[in-house]
Amino acid sequence: MEYEFEEAIETSQTGDRAAITHAYSTVSVFDTFNAARTAIIDQSDNIYTYETRYETDRILARVYRCRSHERSEHRFKVKELRYQGVPTTYQLEDSGQHDAIGISVQRRGIKPLLVEEIDSLLRVGWGSSTASVYSVAQI
Repeated sequence: MEYEFEEAIETSQTGDRAAITHAYSTVSVFDTFNAARTAIIDQSDNIYTYETRYETDRILARVYRCRSHERSEHRFKVKELRYQGVPTTYQLEDSGQHDAIGISVQRRGIKPLLVEEIDSLLRVGWGSSTASVYSVAQI
């Protein structure tokens, strides 16, 4: 009897599936999501953008990919751990390596360091028009 085997072709996954299948190691655990997001900036000066998320009954994970390096495979994951009878915690994990070639990327949106403060102002009724009127009155 003769057996023939085809040569296995290695494929590289990209996008959402690759983000989920990477091996992650725990960096630290936080009490709030904003604290975990702020820690990403504290860990590195690189810019990370939202890549994907997945959810189960007890876990909501958001994955952020490094955009400061060409073809970078470095990611941070923030896992929201929800267990009954235990306070929700946010676990920061990282995976992968940065590529050697850095690229110029601009940070966009609200800086994570300011998100909590801005959210609290919005909750008490401040909006963009209120803030700009207040700023002009102070000058």
